[in-house]
Amino acid sequence: MKRLLAISLVALVTAAGWLFSSDNGDVSQANVAGPEDQEASIVFQAAPTPVLECYDVARGDDVKTTVRLITKNFGGDAVQVRTLVMMCELAFKFAPGSSAIFPPDATRILACYRIRGGTDINDPYLLDTANFDPDRVIVRQGNMMCEEAAKISADGTARGTPTGQVWECYNLREGDNPGKDFALVTNNFGPDRVRVGTAIRMCEDAEKHRPTATGIVVTGEATGAVLECYKLEEGDKIDQEVLLITQNFGTDQVVVRRATTMCERAEKTPLFDLSGVPVDIIDDGTSE
Repeated sequence: MKRLLAISLVALVTAAGWLFSSDNGDVSQANVAGPEDQEASIVFQAAPTPVLECYDVARGDDVKTTVRLITKNFGGDAVQVRTLVMMCELAFKFAPGSSAIFPPDATRILACYRIRGGTDINDPYLLDTANFDPDRVIVRQGNMMCEEAAKISADGTARGTPTGQVWECYNLREGDNPGKDFALVTNNFGPDRVRVGTAIRMCEDAEKHRPTATGIVVTGEATGAVLECYKLEEGDKIDQEVLLITQNFGTDQVVVRRATTMCERAEKTPLFDLSGVPVDIIDDGTSE
């Protein structure tokens, strides 16, 4: 098989900000089959929920790069970025048995890397998404960094843009299990009938500082935007070779495996206060 690196980068397309947009733009029709692949009899009238469907990947590079990730809520976190282990792609989420639509071609792709040395937050928060009940969770250690990327498939189709947008992702404890069935539709892999399971991860957008020989390179922006990510059951197994291109780490040829996670926009509210903390610990410097 020819290496995908031989494909010209000129094929890259411009990605739009679809993940959090309520405007679905020009889309094409897709049929989300019901049981036994029969055509659906229900038409889903409401606008679909834009989410990220995330797939495990194999053969990702180990970039071994030290960076500082700065989020709006958790401050600076010096970590080592390691192996590329997951790829996320914009998907539209529908109730099963619905008449669905593909996302626009100007899609969003994230390349996600394991990180070492992430801070263990160990604080309670309330995560509230549009589709699921408010979720009381414990936010734990940062263990993954995702960066917006371009993807080139084996047939030369290119989607997404390596904008440099960055997310730091943290493990969750005590996340809810919605246990609900949905159809996730991507414009690369089509409809995927899944069950959304336990919330396992929270991602927050971040500013990344990367030391180089010519100085610190800054990418991303910490706005406080949050994603809650749920484990998927019965996600499709893809087994396709693709080329992922990020602004900071260049090109990486990987094999896309099974869909394992779904992430969607959430609002985050802290469930702790400092009322029981001794004054000398929270002294603002004005006391004598």
